[in-house]
Amino acid sequence: MNDFFGALGLELREAGQRSPRRRTRPADVAAVVAVAALLASAVVVARVVTGGGEESRTAPAAVKPDPVGTVIPKGEGTPPRRGRSVVVATGTAPGVGPWQMEASRSSALRDPDSGELYQPAGLRCLWLVPVDPKNRPVGYSGGCGEFSRTPGFGRGQVPEMYLRRPGEKARRSTRPVLVYGRVPKQAARVVVTAPDGLRLEARPLEGPKRARSDFYAISVLAGHPHARVNWLDEHGTPGSRGIELMPPITRR
Repeated sequence: MNDFFGALGLELREAGQRSPRRRTRPADVAAVVAVAALLASAVVVARVVTGGGEESRTAPAAVKPDPVGTVIPKGEGTPPRRGRSVVVATGTAPGVGPWQMEASRSSALRDPDSGELYQPAGLRCLWLVPVDPKNRPVGYSGGCGEFSRTPGFGRGQVPEMYLRRPGEKARRSTRPVLVYGRVPKQAARVVVTAPDGLRLEARPLEGPKRARSDFYAISVLAGHPHARVNWLDEHGTPGSRGIELMPPITRR
């Protein structure tokens, strides 16, 4: 699976026994352009006492991910989704805040000049969507396709640009990078290791009931050259050859 500009990297799922609600809001084969947009901020009306009377004003409301199994139709959501997607996992991470993972299928993309097909339709896509607009001015990142050497297992990273606040100069990052992806159902743990002794573990996140995969998300600090992510079965046996992580995690 190719990552957009070397930094960007969900399978459509039925909602199982749930009845997914349609939201009135406004995805080694091919890479898809990550989209960026400001997320709309939700507000609630708060009442405050001033002197002897009341004054109405707006205050930010807590932003929460959509429930697992939520279907977001094409063109809805913020930013508008390029195709129908399904929320398959949710969580919160340092530097990213509350997030949701979404699965979709790719549409065909061709070179506008030559007409050459560089992304076929129907690839499995996985997206990481930060849902709190206060965290950063971008929408979501991800990609479509498979890692041919690790079937059923993939790796994406929230791009380094997500780690900088508006106006902040590029510098050595001290914020964790969120590593995420799809993992086979037989996975009992997902591990990140590096030759310097780094070892992080997380349990897979279960998706909708009819899903063929589970999902994972692990926050990793920068400065671990040759760090890799892999999954282990219930006996602790590695399930694949693993996948090397990307900068800034692997930057010395």
